[in-house]
Amino acid sequence: MAHAAVYDAQALTHIYADAEGRVLIKWANSPRPGPCGLENYGWVAIPATANETLKALAISIYFSGRPARIETSGCDGSYERVGSLYSPGG
Repeated sequence: MAHAAVYDAQALTHIYADAEGRVLIKWANSPRPGPCGLENYGWVAIPATANETLKALAISIYFSGRPARIETSGCDGSYERVGSLYSPGG
């Protein structure tokens, strides 16, 4: 299923690294259920194969409480796949 979306979050509220190497994130009002066909409980996934810098940035944004822009494309199981993540203004 092809899907792309852009989300603006005031802050990342949850972060989780799973045994497969994915980093999952969510924020207030994140999409639930998501567009990938199954219940995702509001989580989106940075794939295990993603650059480690992207995963580290997610952790940094989470702990700093800064706003985030999350851009997704496609699905990773029931989760939208994060392709780009940054904090507007720094």
